Amino acid sequence: MKTINLLPIFEQRCLRCHGGEDVENGVSVESYETVMQGSWNGIVIEPGDTENSYLFNLVSAGDMPKRGPRLLPAEIEAIRAWIEAGAPNN
Repeated sequence: MKTINLLPIFEQRCLRCHGGEDVENGVSVESYETVMQGSWNGIVIEPGDTENSYLFNLVSAGDMPKRGPRLLPAEIEAIRAWIEAGAPNN
């Protein structure tokens, strides 16, 4: 099984709004643990299930990132593959 590392995507494309002390909507991408904690409204990643993973739905629809260009198809595919693989901590 190929290891999927989303940290570079999160650092380059998401951390500006979802890192530090004042994260938007309570979602922090600073670590695996914070991503898996979810937001003020609940979980954002449903391991193994992209349809019910709020984070995936936002990026694949182009609704995130709000400030900046849409994610590249390869970045979206990496997020999809990671979630479908069970969202492992790697």
